[in-house]
Amino acid sequence: MLKRFLICLGMGLGLAGCMLQSHRPLFSESDGVPLPKVLGTHFVMQDFDNGTWNDEEGSITIKASGRHYLASDEAKKDEVAALFVPLSPNWWVLQAKEKDEPNVYMLAELSGKNLLLHALACEDLKKLAAAAAEISFEGDDCYLKGGAGLDYFKQMITSVEPAKMRLVPWK
Repeated sequence: MLKRFLICLGMGLGLAGCMLQSHRPLFSESDGVPLPKVLGTHFVMQDFDNGTWNDEEGSITIKASGRHYLASDEAKKDEVAALFVPLSPNWWVLQAKEKDEPNVYMLAELSGKNLLLHALACEDLKKLAAAAAEISFEGDDCYLKGGAGLDYFKQMITSVEPAKMRLVPWK
């Protein structure tokens, strides 16, 4: 389950490519905020496929650690540090990092009691003229240049692809 989360974030198993990333974090620990309590800390991941949401196997637990979260699966073999930086009341930029991998970015949206995850895939970003100024494209990989910040991600909200995965609270 966490591997699926990592893959979706573009991390783990050398799959950091294809998702928006940076070598250095854009946001610091002090930029992170707690997620709404309605979400809880234990989730099932769902993928949107053929018009329906489908459960993935296993579950993910996220635990607060300072102003960021540590995400792990039941086996606790892998761990991802996830920092949620607010963009608006229901939107965050998610900066995630697995040990020794680049920082990866997604947009997270609160929808009811679910957290929708919007991938920022390099393939999609190549189509956006506004994205090109802040992103360096290297083959299938794409990296944020040093100047991107909150305003950049706020603009992305209006052009992001629909969410293809979500975290659903699980008790």
